[in-house]
Amino acid sequence: MQQSGYRLLYDLAERVCGLRLDDSKAYLLDTRLAPICKALDLACVRELADYVAKHRDDRELERSIVQALTTNETWWLRDPWLFDWICKELARTIAERRSSNASTLRVWCAAASSGQEPYSLIMSWLAARTIPDGMKLDLLATDYDQIAIERGKLGRYSQLEVGRGLPARMLIQHFEQHGKDWQLSDAVMRQVKWDEHNLLDAPSQREHFDLALCRNVLIYFSAETKQRVLDHLIESLAPQGVLVLGGSESLIGVEHALEKQVYGKLTVYVKSA
Repeated sequence: MQQSGYRLLYDLAERVCGLRLDDSKAYLLDTRLAPICKALDLACVRELADYVAKHRDDRELERSIVQALTTNETWWLRDPWLFDWICKELARTIAERRSSNASTLRVWCAAASSGQEPYSLIMSWLAARTIPDGMKLDLLATDYDQIAIERGKLGRYSQLEVGRGLPARMLIQHFEQHGKDWQLSDAVMRQVKWDEHNLLDAPSQREHFDLALCRNVLIYFSAETKQRVLDHLIESLAPQGVLVLGGSESLIGVEHALEKQVYGKLTVYVKSA
């Protein structure tokens, strides 16, 4: 495949959702775009690039390509100390700050993929004995990928998927087996609100969040895009709201006014009051 064809698709991914690819990821184009090539009766990704160049106004095609290229790597209770901290420290802090147990912890799970992260938080919240009496959890999960959102709303996972970090006690308590798959209970699913959102866009929610989770996402962006996404995340936070990134991510190289705080293995960033 000619380099110009690769470059056209690299630029498309970065323009639409900020995903930065280079020749080291060229194999992704060949493997992940093969189904789209087949659907369009194209012989290879090179022909797909030519097709895209001739159909630059086809937004559905662009979305299909970008969704195929995005990484939806996720599992249950990733970094379990995070969920412990939310259900213990953060819940208590919010209750004390508002001088009322009957308060609400507002959480945004950005780039939530097929739902393992938000559902992990709901199940951890239900199991925790440290939640102040009457406190509620208001959780919004968003993703750019419509297919991932629909899978999250469905709440059905394969044996392989539930085997990725899900404790047996949670599987038994909150899932029912349907053939080879596992169905999450309505009691958990109805506590998560889903919405489509591109991190390149400003948040549409009027209500600010006490906590924004955007983990293992910024690593795929250029410095410029990373700054843009971070600005949107900070905008979404309430005063003293908290941002949590992935364990291997940091805010080095971007401008911000967040205060870094460390709780054991967990690093968080707090917006000023």
